[in-house]
Amino acid sequence: MIEVLAATVILAFAVIAVAEAVSVAQSQTYEALHDGRATSLAEAFLEEVVSKPYADPAGGEVNLGPDLDELSRNLFDNIDDYHGFTLDTLNADDPDVITDIAGNVLPQMYQIFSINISTQYTTVTLFESVPGISVTVTVTDKTGRAWTASRFVPESGG
Repeated sequence: MIEVLAATVILAFAVIAVAEAVSVAQSQTYEALHDGRATSLAEAFLEEVVSKPYADPAGGEVNLGPDLDELSRNLFDNIDDYHGFTLDTLNADDPDVITDIAGNVLPQMYQIFSINISTQYTTVTLFESVPGISVTVTVTDKTGRAWTASRFVPESGG
């Protein structure tokens, strides 16, 4: 009888250990997927921004942020128009919806992030000074974790 009781206790501990291992593995898998989604979102928005021309096709003054007639993202026509652009899906009162550049709503798994884009005119010096614009896309989740993708675009690059 004692052997059966001992075997039952050992089996119970083994089941608990296996369940704990499975739980930890699932948690790590979720975190990896979460990190991957946030990173891919940041990179997708960065690619969208840097695909635009460096200089404003309409000419005029160089200023960070959209021109007065560029009231929405689909009207942005150069890189610096994205300065200050934000999609805040975490705002409980009026949440934004994350879409691609064509206006297609991204799947729900991406609607748990917020996006902020900043641009800054700067000069990078390697062998010589190169003027350009630095683009930073920050993706944030509800816990405050942030993922960033950045790129420098030289003035002659667009």
